[in-house]
Amino acid sequence: MSAKSQNLSIGFVAWMDVLGYKQVLSSDQGTALTEEKVEVWGKVFDVLLKAREQQFDHELTEYLKKDRGLCEAWYRSTAFTDSIVTSVDLSEVDDFGQWALETLFLRRTAFLSRLLFEEGLPIRAGIAYGHFVHSEAGFAGSPFIEAEALSSRLELSACVFSDAAIAEVRRIHRNRPPWDRFEANSVWFRYDRCALKPKPVAPVCGVLANSANPACPLAMAPVYEPMYALNFASRGGLRATNDASEFKINFSGADADLKTIVTRSFSAHGKPTQKASIQAKIQETVKMLEAAHKACPSSFS
Repeated sequence: MSAKSQNLSIGFVAWMDVLGYKQVLSSDQGTALTEEKVEVWGKVFDVLLKAREQQFDHELTEYLKKDRGLCEAWYRSTAFTDSIVTSVDLSEVDDFGQWALETLFLRRTAFLSRLLFEEGLPIRAGIAYGHFVHSEAGFAGSPFIEAEALSSRLELSACVFSDAAIAEVRRIHRNRPPWDRFEANSVWFRYDRCALKPKPVAPVCGVLANSANPACPLAMAPVYEPMYALNFASRGGLRATNDASEFKINFSGADADLKTIVTRSFSAHGKPTQKASIQAKIQETVKMLEAAHKACPSSFS
């Protein structure tokens, strides 16, 4: 472990959870963990690890490494069970370095989100900003807690920013270099009707204060709030190859139907989709992609 990894960092973190896999492991035969379920999860985790490695197809250029002194070790990624966490440390770089590392972080996060979606592993994710520790031994810090809490509230497959994270992104890009390939809406966009679980009004399910109908607060109808969402619906902006051959899906193709595309991703690997709650997440994901199309139609693909 380097000395750098032991220090307190400040920067961005992302927490990504695969939707539907807790249901896969507990469906059909109650909660019994059968050999068949373990085999399915083994295949899924292999895909998770493969996609995690593919994010590094986007690299720092030789100019950024040799002439500007940026270090790949300031970006970290960890995969476990049905989750991936990533971070980028901006504590030792100037404004240009912050822009270069943050741009790479957002591109890798969007690229990873797109790859997992196309592999039938739609994720819900949160991006937060603040002080943290992320090393080979593990990770800790309030941004990870905030990012996980934000992702757990999403009632769709999306990656959204905390208020502090989007404020810092906008600050970094305010004076971005003119050669930046990222236009604002092609990286993130304001989504005015993001479906979220209501913030819990009690720490656990049970009797709620002043309520004649005890219920679990997480079972309440979703609320709709304006959020900034990461845009993973642009093959041109995210591609690591000249011909975008790493992508299998074109959202804007002649025969593309967003409802069909999203349903296939949600149902892949045997994930159950019959429940009304899952159908609602599918529909909300379609709406989010429609919003991404409207925000940046020229790059929607």
